[in-house]
Amino acid sequence: MLKNHLKLMIVLSWITIGSIGCAGKTVYITKPLDRPARPVLVNITPEEAKQMPKPIWDKFVIRFLTMRQYAEELETIIDSTQ
Repeated sequence: MLKNHLKLMIVLSWITIGSIGCAGKTVYITKPLDRPARPVLVNITPEEAKQMPKPIWDKFVIRFLTMRQYAEELETIIDSTQ
């Protein structure tokens, strides 16, 4: 009984391995990506900016510029798919 199961498993393994080679070549189809609209950001008035301590304001500006640069890099990647 155990030999029959072993033989069956071997035959099924051969069939599985043999059928893998019959698969066609994988073809990747590139599709242009849509560029999402940039979100509308809230404006900060000069009066609000004056209330913010300078170290916090500097962090805020660096954070904003970093996010802007990242968005521009992503837009470049998306545009390259066109």
